[in-house]
Amino acid sequence: MNWKERFLEITKIPRPSGKEDAICAYLIDFAEKNGFAWQTDDAGNLMIDVPATAGYENHPGVVIQGHTDMVCVKTADSPVNFETDPIPVVEKEGWLCADGTSLGADNGIALAYAAALCEDSTAVHPALRLLLTRCEEEGLCGAAALHPEAFRYNRLINLDSEEDAVIYAGCAGGLTLCGRRQRTAAAAGERGGGRFYKMSLSGLPGGHSGSDIHQNRPNAIVEAAKIIRDLGGRAPLQLCSLAGGEKHNVIPSQAEAVFASELSGSEIEAVLSGVRDGLPAGAALTLSGTGEEHSLDESTAAALVAVLTELPCGVIEFSREFEETVETSANPAIVRCGSDGNSEVIISVRSLAAEKLASAAETVRAVFRKHGFATEESDGYPAWTPNPQSPLIALARRAYRENGTKAVVKVIHAGLECGLFADRKPGIDMVSFGPRMENVHSVRERLDIASGDRTYAVLKTLLSLC
Repeated sequence: MNWKERFLEITKIPRPSGKEDAICAYLIDFAEKNGFAWQTDDAGNLMIDVPATAGYENHPGVVIQGHTDMVCVKTADSPVNFETDPIPVVEKEGWLCADGTSLGADNGIALAYAAALCEDSTAVHPALRLLLTRCEEEGLCGAAALHPEAFRYNRLINLDSEEDAVIYAGCAGGLTLCGRRQRTAAAAGERGGGRFYKMSLSGLPGGHSGSDIHQNRPNAIVEAAKIIRDLGGRAPLQLCSLAGGEKHNVIPSQAEAVFASELSGSEIEAVLSGVRDGLPAGAALTLSGTGEEHSLDESTAAALVAVLTELPCGVIEFSREFEETVETSANPAIVRCGSDGNSEVIISVRSLAAEKLASAAETVRAVFRKHGFATEESDGYPAWTPNPQSPLIALARRAYRENGTKAVVKVIHAGLECGLFADRKPGIDMVSFGPRMENVHSVRERLDIASGDRTYAVLKTLLSLC
């Protein structure tokens, strides 16, 4: 199979984060059919060893690396069950897309390239280790559990990037923070009248909270909180629930609030009409009546709205060292509150600099503290510091040139597993590249087929130079 055929086959195999047994079984079967040795570690990471082709037996080996999971998001009307169903892939004007779901090219492309390479009779390469990590999208869990011996070799090609003709030589570090506050439920009737409404905001672009953060896409849960704040400034408002977001590394594209207000429906619609004018094409902001609910106590509701409107959101600072590169950012990713007794806000922060990451995290903690939220932290990962003298970067540049393209070297604001690899195996020489993809981590994710062909050719050339 070529890489595209292999990728389409991979999209038929369910692989949400943390539930990757099916795709790993598929890859193990692939290894056994080709006579390749394989092993797994305690975290379920898969390592497949591919012998060198003739004439390359004495060349130093190379690690080809990707991850087995995907971010699973879908439209409200999509019937897809990510744990059992294939991704509904369509080809449209030179792009591979999905119908109502994320595509999973992040990082199914790495699996497809690796498998295609091993069966490509025209490919030449040194000994390879295919290092396929689990649960990358939920906090780099598999990479965090790797032992140094898992790498086997001292050169690594990461295939988890999304820009055509770009070689990544470094990445941001990151941290996820969760703020929680207990609340007391009280019947709305105990604090006055007002009709109950449900407000839904949907269809925002969403996207990757690292690589898309510079595009200033609206954050659905922050926008919803601003609307609640503004409505509450016009007349008494009782917040019942506020929910939105799906994943810590996804810019929220939808949010929903239930509230009681003394404003009439037409008065609320007048406010929403002004908000709609500023929304991107395809977004929807709707209002409907709903039955009587229990509302949050007044102080908890006020604290929740204040937190969501005061937390840093989007780009905090651009890098002075790397042109047009975000240095530090924050993404309020998930909000949950309702009848379970808690209000919860999850936010991810990223930075290329450890001290800036610490500063952004402290800003988040300060906002949570100010409004009575307890803070928990998880999913921290280190930055990958660029090495300008990297021999592998020089070879990658040459591989692009030999395929008729001048590549640029960048640092990516998203978190790559390479930061953890550098921590686990100091001195390892790494590059990251991949074909052109757009809107990853969203239902608008798509993969440029021609770029896929070009990047696969570059990978083959690079391995022939190693």
